[in-house]
Amino acid sequence: MRPSYPGIGADIVKPLAAQIEELDGVEFYGRVVGVRGLMVEAAGPLHAMSVGARIVIETQGTPIPCEVVGFSGGNALLMRKSCQKH
Repeated sequence: MRPSYPGIGADIVKPLAAQIEELDGVEFYGRVVGVRGLMVEAAGPLHAMSVGARIVIETQGTPIPCEVVGFSGGNALLMRKSCQKH
């Protein structure tokens, strides 16, 4: 089954969809500067982060998936994804 895009010609949508699939994910790097309880404070490119952004803390072991939950003093505040309640 093919998706339908009312009012938009397939000749426009198909090339755009193909270009989106070819995009590489953008990676930014920062560093952990503190831990307060379950909150992780990270320094990095704040211009590339917003509340809700997904962040992965790389460790020597298992990577830790996090989400930006706020900002403080020029740093991002992160919470580990498995600790958040939905």
